[in-house]
Amino acid sequence: MSIATLARVPALAAPLLVLLAGLAGCQGDISDADIERSAVALRQVQDAVDKPGRNELLVDARSRKEWEAKRIPSAINLASTQVAGVKGQVDPRLDTFDRLIVYGDNPGSAPARALTKKLVLTGYRDVRFFPGGILEWEGAGLPTRSNPPTDAPGPLSK
Repeated sequence: MSIATLARVPALAAPLLVLLAGLAGCQGDISDADIERSAVALRQVQDAVDKPGRNELLVDARSRKEWEAKRIPSAINLASTQVAGVKGQVDPRLDTFDRLIVYGDNPGSAPARALTKKLVLTGYRDVRFFPGGILEWEGAGLPTRSNPPTDAPGPLSK
């Protein structure tokens, strides 16, 4: 192979790599618009708390310290780092629920949005986002729980 041919290989390979990376990324991208479409209202979250037979799990994406200080009753604490993020690698403890409802502080909660996306990409059946978060819950005068966490299973650990 000539030096001129070797010099052209990286130039030819770069556009191909960009194309392949773009195609791979399209398969699993979940947009913020997708998250907004999955949103649930305060009433639906209240039903999940008040009617445990509905088999819905509330997932608090905030830090463990925030979760211990104040959370929606029955919510577990789960960090995005605790989710594999690989299609099909679901945690059987979470997969037993018909619906997962993820919340954070407010509609702009980056941890809650990131966790919602990661749970969807992993393959959980029905993942919803509660945009109002703990602020809307508290603002409506609804009860919260705090440390010690006697009413919730606690952080999900691996």
